[in-house]
Formats: sequence, C-alpha cells, structure tokens
Amino acid sequence: MWRPLWTGIAPPAVFPSPFGEPHPIAQAAAAELQAWLTENLPVGEGKMFGALVVADADGRLGQIWAFSGKMGTWTRPGFAPPVFAPAEQDAFWPQGIEDLARDAAILDAARTDRDATQAALEALKAAQIERRAEVKARHRDRR
Repeated sequence: MWRPLWTGIAPPAVFPSPFGEPHPIAQAAAAELQAWLTENLPVGEGKMFGALVVADADGRLGQIWAFSGKMGTWTRPGFAPPVFAPAEQDAFWPQGIEDLARDAAILDAARTDRDATQAALEALKAAQIERRAEVKARHRDRR
C-alpha cells in the first residue's frame, strides 16, 4: 500500500492545507497516480481517487493511494482499504436498496392523489423514525 515517492523536492516542515494550492510534492503524487491509472486501470469519468503524501519513521517520503466507493470490489491491491467493514456494509446494503425502492414507490403513488400524498408522507415519516431508532440502537450496541 505504501509506495515510495521520489520527487527531488524538499518537503516543507508542515504541508499546507489540502483545501488551498497543493504543494508540488502533492502534485507529483497525484500525477504519478494518474499515470498509473491510465496505464493499469482505465476507469473513465466519475471515480474519485486520492494520493496521500506520507513519511516513514526514517523520513522517507511515500504515498498511499485510495479510491472512493466500489470498483467491482471494496478492495484493490495497492490501494488503501475502506475505513469501514465491507462485510457489515454488504449486510445492510441490500435492505437499504429495498427501503429506497419502497419509498420511491410510495412517492410515485402519492404524486397522483392528494390524499395518497398525505398518507405517503406520514408513512415516510414513520419509516424514518423507525430507521433512526434502529441506527441508534446499532450504534449503542457497538459501543
């Protein structure tokens, strides 16, 4: 996962904010990632990647690459793993998709009838309250 980064550029004592102009070392890391992606993993538009510049205990510069979301799988060799447990994500994701489909059907039905709209709104509010309670309970149980 850690990749060496040789730029010939002296690192600053403290890297600047990631929300401003990127440091030349960060630009070099991003360019290296882009070149690697072009040659090894063409993904097209709409995928977010990142290169984090790091130093090891001896002060040698390196980089850690990551991607957002899923590229067929949650993990890829050479990239940082997800910050969540993929098995847990995969366990609740199908139910979440079902919930969204159900809610979309309720909204579609509600668009045709004012009374149905009010009933659908109440049903969605109740479902939201129930889901919020479930999430709070799961969070409490994991502490």
